[in-house]
Amino acid sequence: MKKITIVLSVLILTACGDSSQVKQVKDYVYDNIDSTLTIGNALDNRNICNKTKWDSYKDERDRNIVEYTCEFKKDRPNQFLKLTFSGMAGNLKTMLVDKNINIALDDYRKFKEEEERYKNVKYPHYTVYKNHIDAKARSHIEAKAKLVIYDNLKKALLEIEKSNAFARYKENRRYLLSNKATIKMEESYLAPSIYGYDDDPTTGILSYNPFFQWDFFYNSPIYISAKDGSLSNKDLAKRIKQIEEDVTSIKKILEKHGLIFTRGKSSLVNLYNDDSRLAYEYLLQGNSAKNITLNTKDGKKTLSVKNYQELLTYLEGVENGIARGIVEKVIDPYNQNITNKINQFEKREKDIKTESYQQKIKWVLIGERNPSLMSCELEFKADGYPSVKSDSSMLSSCFRNAYKSNYVDQIYNQPIMNFINRVAN
Repeated sequence: MKKITIVLSVLILTACGDSSQVKQVKDYVYDNIDSTLTIGNALDNRNICNKTKWDSYKDERDRNIVEYTCEFKKDRPNQFLKLTFSGMAGNLKTMLVDKNINIALDDYRKFKEEEERYKNVKYPHYTVYKNHIDAKARSHIEAKAKLVIYDNLKKALLEIEKSNAFARYKENRRYLLSNKATIKMEESYLAPSIYGYDDDPTTGILSYNPFFQWDFFYNSPIYISAKDGSLSNKDLAKRIKQIEEDVTSIKKILEKHGLIFTRGKSSLVNLYNDDSRLAYEYLLQGNSAKNITLNTKDGKKTLSVKNYQELLTYLEGVENGIARGIVEKVIDPYNQNITNKINQFEKREKDIKTESYQQKIKWVLIGERNPSLMSCELEFKADGYPSVKSDSSMLSSCFRNAYKSNYVDQIYNQPIMNFINRVAN
C-alpha cells in the first residue's frame, strides 16, 4: 500500500511539471534581446500578467508547438477603454454648434475676414463659433450678424434723425431741390456737382455718393468755390459748407455705433455693399412711400415701404427666416447626430468592460534545432462583443517587449483600439 502511494505521487509530479518541449523553449536565451534571461525567466515574471500558462501540442502538420499565454490584468485595458471613449465624447462636444450664439460687430468682422481667407475650404474653422461648423451653416452666421448690424443701424439712424446736423441737412436739401432751375441757370458750371449729370444723377451732392466718400467735398469744385469765396451766390456757398459739415457730423454718429459706409477697408464694419446701405440712403432722401429694389438670391425684388424703419423690419424678417431655416435644416440635425454619438460613447465608457485580454506566443520545435518563434499575438475581448486580435506584422515588437516585460501602449493598446474603432462606427 505504501509502494502504490509513492508511485502515484511520482506520477502527479510528472504531470504537473513542464514537458520536455516546454522546457526546451523556457531554457532558451535570446542573446540579441537580453543574454542574462532565459525565455522562462523573462515570461513567467511579468507584473502585467494576472497568470501565465505553457502548453505543448502537435499542430495539423504534425509539428511540435509550444504555446505561452499571459492573461493580462484588466485594470490597464479598462482604463484605456474609459479614457478613449471619454476622449471621443469630449472631442465631439467641441463640434456642437451653438445656435443661440450672440454675435457682436467685431465677431462679424472676424467672420468676414475668415470667410474670405478660407473661401475655398469646405470645412473652415470660424472665429465666431470657436468650433467646427458645417460649411452649409455660413449663412446662419451671416444672418445672425446682420440682425446685430440692423439693430445697431436702427439706433444710429434714429440718433441721426434726431440730430441738429440732419435737420439742417434736410433744410438745405429742400432748398437746393426747390431752387434747382435758378441755381442751374446762375451756376451752370457747378450744377452737375450739385444735382448730377443728366446721364448720371448719382454724382451730385444730393445723391447718396457724397455720404460714401470721406474726401468728396475736399475734391469738389463746389467746396473749393465755396471755401475760396469765388462762388457768386453767397447763400449757396454757405449752404454747401453746411452740408459738408453736416455730412461729417452724420458719419461721426455712424462711427459711434461701429458702422461706416465708405469705399475701401476700414476698422469699422463697412456696409458699403450691404443692404443696410439702402436704409441709410432712405433716411437721407427723406421718408416717403417709395419702391425699393433689392438684389436677392432669387433675383431683383421690388419692395414698397413707407420709411427706412419698414425697410429695416423687412430686412430683419429675411435674416430671421434664414437663421431659423438653417437651424431647422442644418444645425439641429447636425447637433442631434453629434449628440447621439456622444451618448453612445458615454454609455460605452460606462458599460463596456474587459472580459479577457491575452497574449499568446508560439514556437515551433524541429529536431534538435533552437526554438523558432512562430507567432506573437494579442487577443482582446470585451463583454458582449467578438474578440479582436492584433496585427500579425507586430510579431517582432510584440515578443521583444514581452521578453523585456514592457507594457508599450503603442503595441498593447493596438487591438483594443481596433475594437474601439469597430464598435464606434
